[in-house]
Amino acid sequence: MSILLPQVTIQHDFQTVIAEVQEAVIHAEPFWVSCYKQGHQSIHGKVRVQRRNDGPVDLIPDSIEFQKGDHSVYTVTCPSLSIPTTRLRVPRQVLGDTNQQQPQITAFDVAPDLSLYATGDGNGNIQVSSSSGNSKPLSSKPHLSTILSLRFFPSSKVILTASNDFSLSIISAENLSVPRTLKAHTRAVTDSGIISLGKNVISCAKDGTIRLWDVGSGSQIRAMGSTDYSPVYKLSLGARGFDPVIYRPPDGDVTENIPMSLDSREVDTMDKVVFCALHNGSFEGFDLGSKSSFFHSGPVSTSKSPLESMAYSSADHILAAGSRTGVITIFDTRQLTAPLFSFQRNGASVEDMVVVSAVHGEVLLAIASADGLPYIASIRPEGPQVVEELVGYNCDPVRGIKVAGGSIWTAGDDGLIRKY
Repeated sequence: MSILLPQVTIQHDFQTVIAEVQEAVIHAEPFWVSCYKQGHQSIHGKVRVQRRNDGPVDLIPDSIEFQKGDHSVYTVTCPSLSIPTTRLRVPRQVLGDTNQQQPQITAFDVAPDLSLYATGDGNGNIQVSSSSGNSKPLSSKPHLSTILSLRFFPSSKVILTASNDFSLSIISAENLSVPRTLKAHTRAVTDSGIISLGKNVISCAKDGTIRLWDVGSGSQIRAMGSTDYSPVYKLSLGARGFDPVIYRPPDGDVTENIPMSLDSREVDTMDKVVFCALHNGSFEGFDLGSKSSFFHSGPVSTSKSPLESMAYSSADHILAAGSRTGVITIFDTRQLTAPLFSFQRNGASVEDMVVVSAVHGEVLLAIASADGLPYIASIRPEGPQVVEELVGYNCDPVRGIKVAGGSIWTAGDDGLIRKY
């Protein structure tokens, strides 16, 4: 049974309301705040923004508790739903043209040096933009159909894209030329990963395979199949860390995966593992050293809902699996046979997740969901709880979430990038 977490939503342009009252455009105006928890009566409150005669504004809440702190920090508390004080994190920057409708963003990434960000859309187009906004974006169409994954190489000068057109492209971030196209998948390529400095990359697809590639030659090194070739929707690549990647036969004997001889084109694959989210509701782990599966779970939820997202942190011994029906299941990678717990807020698909660096033993998970209500949950040490709502969306699904340069970045169907 999943733990039900609450939701706090707020009028997406509430800061504009506050600013207009502060600037005396209007004397007073309310904005709405709503609180939800499955199985409970929803609370719909308002905060009246009213300007005093001497200049400052008052925020007068009704049905909920609302406070503004320093540096545009806002909090909401809803005692009637037992929702503790929750921070509302507003975007520090919104990137993209807000004056006209933008194409839906299906994939995005931020360059490691933070100088650029790149987006892909449903028509196979890519756009690379300066994070400072000082130069005109570059655009091209490297694919015939939807771009489903986009990753910057560590150099920040090269991009890897994966598409619904069965292919991957290696693209220059400087002029959008395409020196390499990787072809072998027989169905949509759903996700990708870059190994170490980028001599090798990895991909997964709806054909049920995970493929290792040599970037220099554009050739496939190895293909691995998921159990029963279930379509693979997402992968999470990481170091093996200190968790032994082992196979445990039914009789209890422990046999380590025996590494196969490395291909001469492989670089830094021996100590890497990749976890894959599968259509059949299970996940599977592959050892890139042995090129074999070391663990295959059963269906993560009783509904066998497809897994749409996956986040792995070897340092924190955490694996998170997000389903199409909104359930997030957390595993300790030292013991994968049973989950620590699962939680959800509603039935909206979990589109993307990323583990945020732990602070004082706390492990946080940043979550993008199809309901347009991204949030940050604490999953350790005290189990799941919402610590921050990432606000600013107007019901537009959020498809991707990243951590870069100490900030959280999101992108979705409104065609804009938000930096928190």
